Amino acid sequence: MSDLVGFEVPKMDWTPGPDLLTRFKRFRQKCELLLDGPLKARDGTQKCKYVLLWSGDYGIDLFNTWSLTEDQQKDLKEYWKRFEDHVKPQANHILNRYYLRGLKQNNRP
Repeated sequence: MSDLVGFEVPKMDWTPGPDLLTRFKRFRQKCELLLDGPLKARDGTQKCKYVLLWSGDYGIDLFNTWSLTEDQQKDLKEYWKRFEDHVKPQANHILNRYYLRGLKQNNRP
């Protein structure tokens, strides 16, 4: 960690909300800046461990639910893909159908 002296360690805020995807993208950008900068000499496994540490307890809990091969555990792109899949908003088809059925057309003179 001596490579990170003077740098702010990124932290991911996992609280639900409409801006969760935006917060994740900002977290990823900060991580990539550090991983391509002061931590560039580290190998893929170490970089993945840094991201897990920075993602906090919730990120580690998510990681523990993934079924990863040994090669995937060393691939940072796989981590980003899985985290992003988790934070992307999901469509609620039942709720959308309910809203659609409630729409009424206005009469114009």
